[in-house]
Amino acid sequence: MKNGIKHSMPISSPVKLLKYFNWTNSVSLTDRMYFESYRKYWSNDTIFEDNDTIVGYLVRDTLNGFNNLFDYSFSSSVSTKVYGLVQFGKNFPVRAIRHVMTPTVSFNYRPDFGSDFWGYYDSYIDEDGKEVKYSKYEGAIYGSPPTGKSGAISFNLSNNIEMKVRSRKDTITGTKKMNLIDNFTISFSYDIAKDSLNWSPLALSGRTRLFKNLDLSYRSAFDPYILDSTGTRNLNQTEWSVNKRLIRLEQTNWTVSLNYRLNSKDFEKKKEVPKLQGSQTPVLGENATLPPGAEGEMADVLANPEEYIDWSIPWDLTISYSFSYNVVRNYPNYQLEKTEKVIQTLGLSGNLSITPKWKVGFMTGWDFEDNDLSYTSINIYRDLHCWEMRFSWIPMGYQKSWNFTINAKASLLQDLKLNKKKDFRDNF
Repeated sequence: MKNGIKHSMPISSPVKLLKYFNWTNSVSLTDRMYFESYRKYWSNDTIFEDNDTIVGYLVRDTLNGFNNLFDYSFSSSVSTKVYGLVQFGKNFPVRAIRHVMTPTVSFNYRPDFGSDFWGYYDSYIDEDGKEVKYSKYEGAIYGSPPTGKSGAISFNLSNNIEMKVRSRKDTITGTKKMNLIDNFTISFSYDIAKDSLNWSPLALSGRTRLFKNLDLSYRSAFDPYILDSTGTRNLNQTEWSVNKRLIRLEQTNWTVSLNYRLNSKDFEKKKEVPKLQGSQTPVLGENATLPPGAEGEMADVLANPEEYIDWSIPWDLTISYSFSYNVVRNYPNYQLEKTEKVIQTLGLSGNLSITPKWKVGFMTGWDFEDNDLSYTSINIYRDLHCWEMRFSWIPMGYQKSWNFTINAKASLLQDLKLNKKKDFRDNF
């Protein structure tokens, strides 16, 4: 079934509720139009093929005619922000601490489009007398509506804590901001479509920046249900009813990452910005104007920064180090089995402008666990005035591949391009 027509219509309606709440309702509609369908049934006839006798076989008939398949899903969410502020005296090193909480409650629902009411699926009895369900539009170019009802109520609480401290470098306010906790999130959900095990594991995650280049992230999962003798979550009994505790730690992960970036501008002497006289307008100030027709290009640069090359920096080098500690707790035969894993990686990436029109970039690293090079890639870029050329090469590993592209720079002509590549799946 190669031919078909598909229409998608997402509808969203954000509303301000009681002045402090943001209420968003969304509906996603999908319509598929096909001009044929399939019917399957099991035949017990005997046929002779290549001197072999075949008793019983599956028959698939093609039925011509117009078929309209419609499915939809609905979601709704309510969120707000709660602020807390503690201020200290002027002589205290810490001037203030602010806590911002963002609670969100959301609901999503999708009916079961595999039910007989919709008529998109059918079934047949196989040779063993078992009922086999199938889609009448199996293999269609746009697929079939999904089966199974889904619906969940989700709860999410995001926390941000920052403090304001004295700073001698800031001559205007005399203070600077520091993030203590950046997006510490608590989340869980209740699945109304299930007949058991409705509560999801409680997830905790957060990150913060300890120093300028040092990041710390944390993630844990807590299960409210007990496990069976095989260590599987399939008993509809809570931890509280059996072990008198609300939740059980399932896994946790700590990651510390360090990034340090060098570029040619770090070794240049800083030039004083000339003071403006009278009513002169700064080149990139609030009142600056772009050349005619450049607004669209600037918007595209801001929306897709990774697709653009910064020629103002002749070279740059980034060194990164990541340390991850992961713990998984299982209970086979009701005995605690804790698995610990440490992952360390050292990364190196950079860019070099060979000429004003040629730029070469690379990315590589070292995996301390496997004692081998991690993901490695080489990228070459050539500025062709109104056109640009890109060549990406992954020389080793599972994703070994290359990609060569020549395309027009203008965002309006983004489909005007020539592309040649060898995908990593071709290696198998």
